[in-house]
Amino acid sequence: MSAQRIITTRSAATVHGFTRTTNHEPTAWLKNRLQLLAADLDAGHVTHCGHLNGNGAVGIIGLWAPRKAVCRDCQHLIGIQGAADRTCDRCGHHDPAGVTLSAVRPIPALIVLMGLCDACQRKEAAK
Repeated sequence: MSAQRIITTRSAATVHGFTRTTNHEPTAWLKNRLQLLAADLDAGHVTHCGHLNGNGAVGIIGLWAPRKAVCRDCQHLIGIQGAADRTCDRCGHHDPAGVTLSAVRPIPALIVLMGLCDACQRKEAAK
């Protein structure tokens, strides 16, 4: 599933029978991943597509490629295929049917994407 799909179509949560949850308390795993991402951003370890130059564009980072930020037009640069596209970023479970692309927006200028199996989706993003 491409990152573009979650932004241009209805919510992945709705597609899979989950409900959108706002103000959901993230698990320790997600908090840790976001803290590591913030540390990498602060240390200058995250590269970007070149279009994220303070012009108000929203950056997108996939947890499968946490050191590459892209704009909406460059999402293909962080796309994955094959087995990796069917593996949960949280628990590592491989599901031949695929995982649900989920997103959190820790700050207004950043969307963080992750592919989650159904069990992890329930823990991280939806009821």
